[in-house]
Amino acid sequence: MDRILVLSYYHPLIAGGGHRPHQISIEDLRRGREVAFVCVSPTDLAQVQALDEDALYKRCACFHFDTESGGRLVPLTRHARAMAYGATSLDELLATWRPDYIRSHAPLEVFLPLLEKLQAGGVPLLYDQMDMWSAFAVQPWGSSHAEQHYFELADAVTTISNFMVERAPRGVNVHLLANAISSTFLSAVAPNGNGLPPDDAGVKRILYMGAIWPDWFDWELAYHMAENRPAYHFTFIGSTTASADEDDGRQTHRLAARLAAYPNVSMIDEVPHMALVSWLNKADIGIIPFVVNDLTMACSPLKVFEYIGAGLPVVSTALPEIACYPMVTTGADYAQLVQHLDAPGRRQLSAQARRDAQEFINLNTWKQRVDKLDSIVGALL
Repeated sequence: MDRILVLSYYHPLIAGGGHRPHQISIEDLRRGREVAFVCVSPTDLAQVQALDEDALYKRCACFHFDTESGGRLVPLTRHARAMAYGATSLDELLATWRPDYIRSHAPLEVFLPLLEKLQAGGVPLLYDQMDMWSAFAVQPWGSSHAEQHYFELADAVTTISNFMVERAPRGVNVHLLANAISSTFLSAVAPNGNGLPPDDAGVKRILYMGAIWPDWFDWELAYHMAENRPAYHFTFIGSTTASADEDDGRQTHRLAARLAAYPNVSMIDEVPHMALVSWLNKADIGIIPFVVNDLTMACSPLKVFEYIGAGLPVVSTALPEIACYPMVTTGADYAQLVQHLDAPGRRQLSAQARRDAQEFINLNTWKQRVDKLDSIVGALL
């Protein structure tokens, strides 16, 4: 396969909904493929121009599908402008640039008529189900009815967890494709405790990284941890304010202000992805303080792979998808979770624990994921 049309709600540099489409597309680009990446959300589109400065993206054409103007196709990168040849709609672009297959990373309702047309023309569709969309409080990408249509149209479906595989509609060609860690990120972190900075006067550092505004973040658990382990230092890195696309009206800045008031808590706003490396390299334990419900039981937390890749033990609420991962300890209640924070941190890990973590993470990179994806798509071509 040489040409791939990628449909995404967010553009590739959005930390949340853009990360998985971005990482898979990077692997495609490394394999010499041309990628047309089309996003729907207008959020922070100016960021995308940064892709022009990296030679890796010279074959990535990033476009915005502007629903406010009836679906006008707006080139966002240099290669997109070259590819478009004046085309102002996706239909016009595809009249001259035929993809080998289409990969959609969300149940994007606006593309259904086009997908029906392309499928009739023999272009396979792979639907990559990144989340349990029906459990989101706000769903700007499309309705549950739209997702059902994607299941019906797709020649194959990839999804992030066994929980989701088991709940796929009967008769769907579904495959497990969990999240992963990029080789670039993995090479930058200090794996298995090597090269760690000196212990800061014995203070144990607890790290959370990721969005802090969604309703699956357990604020009460975060407060409980900080209150009950005052000698530990907690760092929370991520946005505490929802994007306009997914704002459900909760005033999370007030919840964040309460957490920031603890003397042993630091709140850091969202940083570029690679900037997380320095924080991971200073931490002793990574945490995943999520409410346990259908949405989180269905998830494949990106951060768990990055914690393990950095050699960090992980303390998480009882998420079944990750409970069997090496370095992960789950707790059934707040008391258990706080006790798990007392376990040995990265500096005290056994050699065997480090070997287990390294073996696991070597099998869970985006390269391995795209190897599997290529096999799935290859069977469709």
